[in-house]
Amino acid sequence: MPGLEWVIYALALVALWLGAMAAHGRFGGMPPAVVDVPQPTLAEGALTADELRTVRLAVVPRGYSIAQVDALLERVARQLDVAETHRDAADGDPSAWGADEGVRSPATGR
Repeated sequence: MPGLEWVIYALALVALWLGAMAAHGRFGGMPPAVVDVPQPTLAEGALTADELRTVRLAVVPRGYSIAQVDALLERVARQLDVAETHRDAADGDPSAWGADEGVRSPATGR
């Protein structure tokens, strides 16, 4: 049955050609990718230290180290705690906040 072999080869070539055309987008494009990464839910406005402590970010391939992100969020939350304490103690007078060892001045970085 040498004639049947040629039919099989021809069908294989047609299948390869159709695959190449599909990969090239000749039969229509792929739909846009679905982004199914959950987004953290945070309230609008200023963040509080407690909100930073409870936020959870999505784990994605090639993402950030979870331990490093958690450590940074905890550090920022502690700084917000200190700033909120000073603000409450000063009753809204920013000049009375003062500097604390846990808070760095944005202007000087110290």
